[in-house]
Amino acid sequence: MITESASRYFVTIDDLALKDFLLPVLECCVRPPVDEREDMPDDAGDWEGFEVDGLLYGYVALSNGKWQNVIVQKAAPLITSLRTTDSVMNDELSEYAQERAAKILWPHMELLGHFHSHPHLDLRHRDLDPKNFDFSVDDKKVMAEDGRKIYIVATVCKKNRKDEWVSPCYPLECNDDYSVILFQMADLIVYIKASVHERSENGRTHAARRGKVVIRCPLVMGSDNDPMIQLELQRRSYFVDFAP
Repeated sequence: MITESASRYFVTIDDLALKDFLLPVLECCVRPPVDEREDMPDDAGDWEGFEVDGLLYGYVALSNGKWQNVIVQKAAPLITSLRTTDSVMNDELSEYAQERAAKILWPHMELLGHFHSHPHLDLRHRDLDPKNFDFSVDDKKVMAEDGRKIYIVATVCKKNRKDEWVSPCYPLECNDDYSVILFQMADLIVYIKASVHERSENGRTHAARRGKVVIRCPLVMGSDNDPMIQLELQRRSYFVDFAP
């Protein structure tokens, strides 16, 4: 893996990788696990979701020594992690087992990093603060000690009004921050944020400043913000309802 610093990082999440982690993230947002469901009282209210995590696989390419393309080709959830509505804790040996299996299943890929989710089903899009779709303080501590290349957090909240459509965009582009995108799926709004870690001269890693990181999701944004792809995403979402 290329670990030296670059002037810019382009994190591209391939279509299949995006679907890999969106499916379990959305499932755990809208439905509780069976054992939790049996124990929930009738007046428990709406389910607020469980966090999900997993590992990211792909490759890193350097261009002219100036910028790096970090290509995420596969996202694999960690099934054995301990999940709650506001945390997820994985097991080091489980990570090791998955990584060893991945070397057999996808020998052309390398382990790039880690992803997890932040369910905020108690909040509407208008009530979401930038800190809600950023990495938490605890996340950043773990990332600093972990030393992997990239980290992704997927945040899910409710849409404001039933009849509005939220177009895919970079919500923080006014601050020259292209490390996070948002888009709509049915009545949910999804934020995906990337963090890239650089290796310092002392061998430790630290997060690259946000202005250096650009996240790209062709499935959502299109290769050039293709309006036809956005229209197709909108058309599908209007005919989907995650709740039975």
